[in-house]
Amino acid sequence: MSSILVIDDNIDVMNNVADILSFEGYQTDKASRGQEGLKKIDQNEPDCVILDLRLPDIDGWEIMDKIEDKMNSSLEVVVITAHGDVESAVKAMKKGAYDFIEKPFDRDVLIITVKRAVESIQYKTEIRKLKKSFNLSIDGKEIIAKSDSMKEVIKQVDRVANTALSILIQGETGSGKEVVANLIHQRSDRADKPFVTVDCGAIPENLIESELFGYEKGAFTGAHKKRCGKFVAANQGSLYLDEVGNLPIQHQRRLLRAVEQKTVSLLGSKETQEVDVRIISATNVDLSESVRQGEFRQDLFYRLSEFVIYIPPLRKRPEAIPYLAKKFIEEENQELNTEIKDISKDGIKKLMSYQWPGNIRELRNVIRRSMLKANEIISKQDIDLINDTSQDPLSCLGDIDRIASDYDSYKEALNQVNEKLDKKLVLKSILEANGNISKAARLYGITRKNFYKKIDKYGIRKDINL
Repeated sequence: MSSILVIDDNIDVMNNVADILSFEGYQTDKASRGQEGLKKIDQNEPDCVILDLRLPDIDGWEIMDKIEDKMNSSLEVVVITAHGDVESAVKAMKKGAYDFIEKPFDRDVLIITVKRAVESIQYKTEIRKLKKSFNLSIDGKEIIAKSDSMKEVIKQVDRVANTALSILIQGETGSGKEVVANLIHQRSDRADKPFVTVDCGAIPENLIESELFGYEKGAFTGAHKKRCGKFVAANQGSLYLDEVGNLPIQHQRRLLRAVEQKTVSLLGSKETQEVDVRIISATNVDLSESVRQGEFRQDLFYRLSEFVIYIPPLRKRPEAIPYLAKKFIEEENQELNTEIKDISKDGIKKLMSYQWPGNIRELRNVIRRSMLKANEIISKQDIDLINDTSQDPLSCLGDIDRIASDYDSYKEALNQVNEKLDKKLVLKSILEANGNISKAARLYGITRKNFYKKIDKYGIRKDINL
């Protein structure tokens, strides 16, 4: 259960915010003074802090200065500002706040903002663990990658970090694209400026432009107050467009204009604002193929891919698997309350013979499950792999003679088996994404449009009440 700390000297507002979030299933705590809030942050380590900037003892700015390290790793801050005080809100986001809400706040806006903040800290935690798994240092020290292919990636990062080129990072889900994007930012001359992430697949389609560019009060139904967008928040820093291939084509033209002209305008406003933003994009699909299919603008593709970095999947760098597995054991022992010392040679061999469709993220999950079954040393028998065909390439098909006998040809049997497996993978993607189709499409590895085609093809809508 995610924990939220509300710091506000207005008791009514503090209680109201805490009650709303408690009803949504969060564990909440409250503080009406800044010093009290700082103590609770140190003692309880919440996932998110709802922070009023104006407090009677120490203000919100001083609190953010004192918890800067936590904001960079394990904590998100959502600032509460006075109505119309957009300047303070933008300043807070440049100092590292995740987002802001204005008084009097809208209940739905509060819930959505906190939900995204909590998801963001979960991503940060995963990125931190992935950085450790790559053994990458981003503070100017020597960078070590445990495979030749990753060493080549680091060389490319060093080559391009201090240029003005837009960078496209290609790689499968779970391969570490955001780690590399963050590394580029940290090694650039923008390292002390904001690194702002936009998950292009997680934003509802009708909110994409308002999320990127912001909006004026009254620009559309529900726009009760002015709000800046991610471009403004990332000014002078880096804007990371995660899974940019999921961006609907009808929204790509305005993104192209912002990237080319280096200006943005709020929805509902005719005024433009200059922004100095370094664009780093990532995709788990072949964008050139999306261009050929008419799902991605060719001009935007060329603009975003001035320099391309390819992150190899884990199966193409198996020499890293023993190191990663042992690193994960070290990291997870404390969290799982286990005392696993190592993994057996047979266990390592089994891991290295697997194809790892989920890449590093899947490897971590497998190690975690194995640690809960093992006694001191993870053995081959402790390791459960999905669709493991390393011992028998036909094992995933079950009784091959029985299957083949049901069809007129082996090719027809293969097609039927593939479709059954494909349907299961589509369902698995949806379940792992908790029903979020954009995220499910990313997990599967195709665009949201093509993922919906599979949903309709297999008649899945009625199965999961889409």
